[in-house]
Amino acid sequence: MAIQELGHMVPLEKDITYQDAILNGVCGLIREKVESRELATIGVEGPPIYVSPHPDKRSQQWDSDAFRNGWQITDSLFSKLIPLTGNLQHWMLVDDYNRADEPFNGRHMKTLAPTVRSIREQLGNLSVLTSPTLNRRQIYLESGFVDPNRRSNQCSDLDSDFQLRKLLFSAKMEPHLSSLQLVVHPDDFKQQQCLTLANLLGQMKRNPPFSNLSKEERRKFIEQTYIHLWVTKEGKLEGATQPYWDGQKFVFKKLGQI
Repeated sequence: MAIQELGHMVPLEKDITYQDAILNGVCGLIREKVESRELATIGVEGPPIYVSPHPDKRSQQWDSDAFRNGWQITDSLFSKLIPLTGNLQHWMLVDDYNRADEPFNGRHMKTLAPTVRSIREQLGNLSVLTSPTLNRRQIYLESGFVDPNRRSNQCSDLDSDFQLRKLLFSAKMEPHLSSLQLVVHPDDFKQQQCLTLANLLGQMKRNPPFSNLSKEERRKFIEQTYIHLWVTKEGKLEGATQPYWDGQKFVFKKLGQI
């Protein structure tokens, strides 16, 4: 038995699950890039963390299958990547802005340490949250990206600021090499992530060194930099995709099919 992934057939051996086959395929692709010295850094981002989850959006709840198993998948991916590269970063964005207990007033409304500690307790101290092996763990509060003078401070606007921070960090590390950003999210965030990448396209235009690129070059950069791994509401790994500009917007296609 085999699955179609990464543009070729991946055999499903007796003791290999569908999830492991996808993760192994992604890591195999990354291994090739690392060995050919194409990559400067690799970033890993797990499911969104909401300080005040919306009661009607199950995937935001810390005890949901999409959240808990999404972080387990992130941890498995992290463990597979450690032997491949010494330039691995873990990025976390904590949403302390949406459904906040008090209006935004220019200050962080929640302290970071208690939230991260609670996440670790909820998920059982996963290595991706505790391991000292990482070069750098970067944790940001979403309220820190809010601009009262901006027309919109929707999730996709603030997330695009966060994504730009990742790209600028990698560009500063090795300006002549590319980076790879792996994002593990519930599958009901696909539309939000399409909007985030569209906003990121505009953000790059205003920020060196990406401002030197043409619009087409910036689109290609995003397509080649991001890999999303989607988790269903049941907590199953749906598959791996990369963004693709269809002429009007970003959409997601199976990894290796662009």
